[in-house]
Amino acid sequence: MTNIIRQQPIWLPTGNPDTTNIASADFNAQGGQPASLMQEFDYNDRVYQRVQLDSGATSATPVGVVAANQLAYWKDKSAGLVTNDRRFGIGGAATAGWANFVAGVFRSAVTAGYYTDIIKDGKAINILDGGNTFAVGEAVFAENDSAAAADRVAVGTAPGYQQSGVARGAASGGIVSVDVALADTPLGGWMAAATVTNQKQNNVAGNRRQIIAQSIVFASNGDTWATGLKQIDSISLTPTTNTAYGFTVSGGTITLVAAGGLTFRGLVTGY
Repeated sequence: MTNIIRQQPIWLPTGNPDTTNIASADFNAQGGQPASLMQEFDYNDRVYQRVQLDSGATSATPVGVVAANQLAYWKDKSAGLVTNDRRFGIGGAATAGWANFVAGVFRSAVTAGYYTDIIKDGKAINILDGGNTFAVGEAVFAENDSAAAADRVAVGTAPGYQQSGVARGAASGGIVSVDVALADTPLGGWMAAATVTNQKQNNVAGNRRQIIAQSIVFASNGDTWATGLKQIDSISLTPTTNTAYGFTVSGGTITLVAAGGLTFRGLVTGY
């Protein structure tokens, strides 16, 4: 399958995002592509994100150094900084806030302070099971433990924390296979109340992007479209019917202001 990059082509030193482990000096050197930090990109049938591992993720912590199949937690989203140590995740272990800030899944060992690519969206992704039992279709989320592993709830029960994906079956050998869904702009569509079809993303210049969609269906007034952009600069959407409407914008999210539901086509531009 052809690799598809959502923005600019991204530098993969090993040719495989599963094994990206870039030293700071190389990342910031000429040709090292420091602008790629926080970039989400498609590679075959998966979505990855370029992040930096916290320099404190060492053997001195309760969880130890980063290993394959551990969950990554956001330590500072604005800085693109992740950790495998829940104590330093957003909110900290005392509040369990870290469990609602799962960034993705580490695919291999990563050196503390280095840059890597974590899985955000993909099928049958291995995650540490934390000694828990799993069954097919169960909701998966971060385990309330120091192991950077996964936990589950039975089908039909809402998880108490951010859902990271869905279990594909029973755990085996310390691993559970999960359909992971953590991408801000996952494969198959952008996360939103509006129904978006036939969408694509173009790089305009630098970090500016256009999100183009053939159909954005707002079922009712107040419905939202989370475009995946951090900030929307301009909106060029055309309704399919001649009805008065407006939008409010907050960051990268559009909210419809109209008497009822409407369908649009067009694009938004931002970064």
